[in-house]
Amino acid sequence: MLKRHLKQVNKHDVAKVLVGFSASELISHFVLGMSGLFTQLQTLGLPVSSSSNMIILIFWAIVFVVSVHFAWFKK
Repeated sequence: MLKRHLKQVNKHDVAKVLVGFSASELISHFVLGMSGLFTQLQTLGLPVSSSSNMIILIFWAIVFVVSVHFAWFKK
């Protein structure tokens, strides 16, 4: 049953949802990184540094660009 449902899922629509989510992540990481709030946070017990935030920003930017390409430009 799950296999049949997954065949009906439009992959372009999933990519569009991923575009929205990655855009939200990009904005939040950019704004929080600029405000300096990340220096006070911890993730899994490790302090979040500006370099780790930059790596996360790059990751979400790549996801955003690939998702936009797949959602609207690739047929």
